[in-house]
Amino acid sequence: MPLIDVLSFREEVEQERLWRESEIRLLKNNIANIEDFGEQKILRKALIVMLYAYFEGMCKFIFTSYIHHLNKLELQNSQVAWSLLASSFAPVFKALNSDTKNKYFKSVLPNDEKLHRFARQKEFVENFSLILSNKVSLDEKEIVDLESNIKPFVLKKVLYLLGFKYEKVDDWSGKIEKLLKFRNDVAHGSRKDGIGKADYQILEDEVLHIVDSIVFFVSESINNDEFVRH
Repeated sequence: MPLIDVLSFREEVEQERLWRESEIRLLKNNIANIEDFGEQKILRKALIVMLYAYFEGMCKFIFTSYIHHLNKLELQNSQVAWSLLASSFAPVFKALNSDTKNKYFKSVLPNDEKLHRFARQKEFVENFSLILSNKVSLDEKEIVDLESNIKPFVLKKVLYLLGFKYEKVDDWSGKIEKLLKFRNDVAHGSRKDGIGKADYQILEDEVLHIVDSIVFFVSESINNDEFVRH
């Protein structure tokens, strides 16, 4: 049996999808009830903005939910896959790269950066076994940083930090770029005439398919306990 309850994860995701997709459907139905086709095209610009918000929101929710489930397992750092170990070590690495000075040499040699860096490294090595035995604690804000603009590279970065096969994004890159172009065109005013019904529906289907794919491969990772170091 997988360590994470995949059914619980999927239920959380589906609940999130339900309210987000119902909002899109409500707006689509209201637009469809308007007789003027020109006005329909104009109002579909709002659908583009909502569709992008859906994509960003779902990506953030899926990965954040995954992190919550991982943290609840309270695995030791020594038990998790290398990428997750590195992500869990982020505060430690930050401390190593800080300008903290060794107590003994703080006043004697206050500006000896090499010496103080060595002191931090020595402390890290001395406490390494203890650090490995600590519970995994992943910071969702540090890892799931979508930068308010989910370009394929940004999505790849998040997958990489979580230890997923980030190359999967290559299958969706063209569709993600297309969504961003539509969103930017609306924001910059280059689609004054609005969006045609067929063009919008193709884009929506593509976005929903990407979200389906992300949910599927995260679920597969959970089923196979891929977050555990084998």
